[in-house]
Amino acid sequence: MEKKLLACFVGIPIILMVLLSVFLMYQSYEKGKSEEAYTISLTQDAIHFDGIVDHVVDFTDIQNIEYKKETFEGKKSGAGEGTSTFLAGDAKDKELGKCKAYVYYDKPYYIIIYTENDTFVFNLPKKQECENLYKQLERYLNRNE
Repeated sequence: MEKKLLACFVGIPIILMVLLSVFLMYQSYEKGKSEEAYTISLTQDAIHFDGIVDHVVDFTDIQNIEYKKETFEGKKSGAGEGTSTFLAGDAKDKELGKCKAYVYYDKPYYIIIYTENDTFVFNLPKKQECENLYKQLERYLNRNE
């Protein structure tokens, strides 16, 4: 009787943890597939990155921006969420080193924002939206030089 009771106390939590893990992995997969893994929005004075880990970059902190026509090769490194389709959080890239990334890996374009303390890499599901956002950031930087 004691062995059965012990098996229940150990077995049930293990089964629940496995089911929870499967659910969380499936949820991440669906977010990447539906291209809703994170959101990026502009306000009057900042750009907001909203995912598992959120960041806000004030426009006045931006030192430089770049638009790349290639896929991002960095990998998850620290806080955040990363799957085979997207990354939202801390990352490490061969070229950039440590950075904050909000990217879909299957998109062959991304924007880099350089600040004094951090580098932010991101893209949007649609190329035209990403290009438009880059142009908005560029206009802001040119206006304040």
